[in-house]
Amino acid sequence: MLFKSTGKKIQPARYLFESNRTPMFVIDHETHAFLDVNDAALSYYGYSRKEFLSKTMLDIQATEEFAQFTDGVRWDKVRNTPCASRHQKRDGSIIHVQALGDEITFDSRRAVLVTIHDVSDRVRLQERLRQCQSVEATGRLAGGVAHDFNNLLTVISGHAAMLSEDITDPEIVSKVHEIQKAAARATSLTRQLLTFSGKSLLQQKIVNPNRVVRAAGETIARLVGEHIEVQTALFPDVVSVRVDPVEMEQVLVNLAVNAGDAMPCGGLLMIKTETIVVEEDQRQSQLQLQPGRYVLLSVCDTGCGMTEKIKRRLFEPFFTTKPQGQGTGLGLWTVYAIVKQVGGSIAVDSEPGKGTTFRIYLPGAENIREPDQHQKQSTREMLDATA
Repeated sequence: MLFKSTGKKIQPARYLFESNRTPMFVIDHETHAFLDVNDAALSYYGYSRKEFLSKTMLDIQATEEFAQFTDGVRWDKVRNTPCASRHQKRDGSIIHVQALGDEITFDSRRAVLVTIHDVSDRVRLQERLRQCQSVEATGRLAGGVAHDFNNLLTVISGHAAMLSEDITDPEIVSKVHEIQKAAARATSLTRQLLTFSGKSLLQQKIVNPNRVVRAAGETIARLVGEHIEVQTALFPDVVSVRVDPVEMEQVLVNLAVNAGDAMPCGGLLMIKTETIVVEEDQRQSQLQLQPGRYVLLSVCDTGCGMTEKIKRRLFEPFFTTKPQGQGTGLGLWTVYAIVKQVGGSIAVDSEPGKGTTFRIYLPGAENIREPDQHQKQSTREMLDATA
């Protein structure tokens, strides 16, 4: 079969069309039905030739972007200007593409030869850069505010402590205690802001992660409530890690609080530790872990789970699914920041109705090199380390 251009005959293009490694379509100019596809398109999109030829562009293209594409075809804009859109593969995954078209004659029909270029990686990088810039600016602001606010809290807490020693009226004592509790909650929030801004002072030491889990156990059980069963499965010979124990307890507490919110009617919260070994050929994995021994700290719940849309934004600062006034949106960002600051990585598995598992990978103490005082990890670098 020959493709004929509107005006002149082009090369006997069946071979060029089929052998091209870039996905290519021939679509009807009016109906946008697929008239032919090359092998690269079949392999890339996952459809059989029969399935492809029973569809139109609307079946694989985001509906809101279809009008832009058809307008480009109608006015011959897709020839010189790539049309950006999103396509759906057979497995349901969405890719970002740019489409270039050229009007041809196919079996005596007016048609468009479309070449598809996947730009998903570029789109992800641009989004990550935008997010990094936003987070870095917010971090600088949060760090400055947190330091000033912390100084004020020191004054408030100090005077409240002196008042509690000087007064005996039970009613006034109760009010002073409320002031102290509010100041304590504000101090905790300030610490989260300092972690978020990368200005917290870590007091790292070599510790057994099982001890950290046990130390946090009583606090976790109290926070999640009696309707949630808390269990642990701690590997007895787990490798030691170099962390700030207080920061790691905060990681566990934050994850436990989120798990408790996901199980309002009760459920099971399981915390596990184990030692894993990352081999040399695994270093380029999505988690970007260097070869060596790691502690895998897992926090699993049987709660409501979450959608892919929520998972994508899970570690964004100030993102929360809780009603206004019931969440700061800093809990999971704090978890992420602490884990990254000690050279670890974090992954999340979750589906609606099937619970959630957070997997935290902490490098064994023997993996860690002494950090250069002039090479502190910035917020931008922490985000860039995320796949």
